Amino acid sequence: MLIPKSLPLPVAITNGGTGQTTAANARTALGVGTGDTPTFTGINLGNENLNDYDEGTFTPTVTLVGGSGNVVPVYSTNIGRYTRIGRIVHVQIQLDGDGGFEGAGTGQINIALPGTVSASMTTMYVTSGFVFNSTNYYIPLLNLNASTAIMPVFYINGIGTYGTYTGQSQDNTSRGMYFNFVYEV
Repeated sequence: MLIPKSLPLPVAITNGGTGQTTAANARTALGVGTGDTPTFTGINLGNENLNDYDEGTFTPTVTLVGGSGNVVPVYSTNIGRYTRIGRIVHVQIQLDGDGGFEGAGTGQINIALPGTVSASMTTMYVTSGFVFNSTNYYIPLLNLNASTAIMPVFYINGIGTYGTYTGQSQDNTSRGMYFNFVYEV
């Protein structure tokens, strides 16, 4: 569960004998100024320090690997968001719209991640979101491999079977890929 930034710290910092909690007292106790954001160095919740928190945006670059006749699809919307808490990264990716070249070729679609997957993480296949081309929608199967910063994309094409999602899988002006997944760094 993520705690919104607007919630107060779960620590009571009171003003001497008055018993009132004030923002100024909290800033003083944490050693930060009015416009500063407190950092939590030295607080450890097991294996990771509390200061291993980050959130931001990234550009989920699409590449095609292998195959022939490859043309990388270009999207009018290319958004990546992530939140890192400790060693776990939650990622959202939205790629859609005709931003130029339509995909072509038999090369497998790979998407850049916001960070490298942990060397100790076992290979994972994750179903997440959906991919579409014109009126055809598919359930993606994302491949997360240890020590890599890219994610090959497959799709489920039947019970117990999957196929490679290629450049030609995104060969229409109406196309997109939407993912929401978690991995370890």
